[in-house]
Amino acid sequence: MKAAIFYIGEKIANTVYDHLMSFQVYGQYTYHYVDIVNSQITSKNIEAFDVLIIHYTLSLFNDERCPAWLRLIFRNTKAKKVVFIQDEYRRVNDVVENLNFIKADVLYTCVPESEIEKVYPTEKIPGLIKRNTLTGFVPEILLSRYRPSYEERQLDVVYRARKLSAWYGRLGQEKWIIAEKFKHDVKRYNLTIDIAYQEQDRIYGDQWIDFLTKSKAAIGCESGASVFDFTGTIQDQVEAYEKTHPNATFEEIEEKFFKGLDGQINLNQISPRCFECAVLGTLMVLYEGNYSNILKPWRHYIPLKKDHSNMEEIVRAISSPEEWRRITQYAFEEIAMNQKYHYKGFIEIFERDLEHFFKIFPSTQKQGMMVSVELKSKFTSEKQPIYPLITGILKNFLNKAFGEKIVNILVLYKCRIALSLGTLRNLISDHGSPWIFYLYSFRKDFCEEYIFVQEVNQYISAVQEKCDYLPFEINNTNFSVYIMISPNHNSPRIVDSIKNKKKKVVIEIDNNFGVPKKIRGLKVSLQYNQAIKVT
Repeated sequence: MKAAIFYIGEKIANTVYDHLMSFQVYGQYTYHYVDIVNSQITSKNIEAFDVLIIHYTLSLFNDERCPAWLRLIFRNTKAKKVVFIQDEYRRVNDVVENLNFIKADVLYTCVPESEIEKVYPTEKIPGLIKRNTLTGFVPEILLSRYRPSYEERQLDVVYRARKLSAWYGRLGQEKWIIAEKFKHDVKRYNLTIDIAYQEQDRIYGDQWIDFLTKSKAAIGCESGASVFDFTGTIQDQVEAYEKTHPNATFEEIEEKFFKGLDGQINLNQISPRCFECAVLGTLMVLYEGNYSNILKPWRHYIPLKKDHSNMEEIVRAISSPEEWRRITQYAFEEIAMNQKYHYKGFIEIFERDLEHFFKIFPSTQKQGMMVSVELKSKFTSEKQPIYPLITGILKNFLNKAFGEKIVNILVLYKCRIALSLGTLRNLISDHGSPWIFYLYSFRKDFCEEYIFVQEVNQYISAVQEKCDYLPFEINNTNFSVYIMISPNHNSPRIVDSIKNKKKKVVIEIDNNFGVPKKIRGLKVSLQYNQAIKVT
């Protein structure tokens, strides 16, 4: 079976990137990625696909993110259509209309099962299969990341969010109210905090992960919104009113524009941040809630009352190393290590669904990324830029030349490296390891990791040839800068290797990788969570 995943390749959060790439990393099918912004899409060049997956980075109600011509192509294809959707509280009627128009077969929704029929009634979308799913899952690669101890974490409590419009309902207000109240209440205690909810204070990528690991605890609340705007009228009217009445209270706006609608449909759910905290050993201090029936209070998180009346209890728990270790350990063992909440588990369920619903089964041999490169040539010209394969290397070089502040501005505007498809094909044929290319092709440190993994594989081969043992295995669990290495128990001796939590590996960039001339020969220092000595 061949499936095409339609998405928009913009600057995205880690959670969105992990969700998007989990199909390619863990799936048994052949998945092709089609960026609707940079691809030439026609009805003819998608005829070869059995299934079209419309990712939630497209928005079915938004003509800019899912234009009419694309919806028409979706409608006319014979392929099965699977839609993933998030932020489902806005313009619901438009979404329902477009699900009907494109003749969608399966919808993966974050709306709880008990509420799905209220949002997507069968009478309006007959024949549509509706499946509940989470907004995100445990990023497996973080399982290999070093988790600082209680004493190593400099901050006590951290948080980032944005102040949302009143039309999101009371649940949307909680995202910034918790920050404001906690900052006020914590003044009575000797805690070091870094809490903000302004847009300019938001943190992305690896900096966000580092931010969480520096703190003992992170506050939070359930994800979602508590007002469903079926027509878009509430959003338009409230946002217009807020511009002319910036000091209007939530109660005033609710009374005027959506009285009695708040909380009629429950969209409260666990946030992907909860999974990140569970993996990184950061204690969760959360408003009391259901959290998709996954988290349990005082076992996986500390419950904070919404009036903050139990602040004394919260501060005592954060200040207790024993309580911190108890709760974070339960969260790690029962949530982070639970494969039910891993992306791999999500993809296994997804592919079983496809087999059950469509009677389509994976081919015996997965062609993976090599086929995707061939597909890309159908959609783009030979010299179109490929997504940042070596942005990590370039950023390292530019940091030294121009300073970090300038480089961050460049990255913000999607700085890309233009590598031709011919270069990529040569890379595969020259080095003969398409599986490595497949795993790493979308990762920012592709070139460094590729060389590093090659050296590791050469060492493995040498040891196996000499003593018929595999000294260790590489677990390529995801697409981050970390590589997880597992010693094999049958090895007579592991090289002086996995002793250091972190170790620098200096690698000289090879000219065969299509690296721009200006940075050829650049030596890059890489840090791996568990690095080995390659001999």
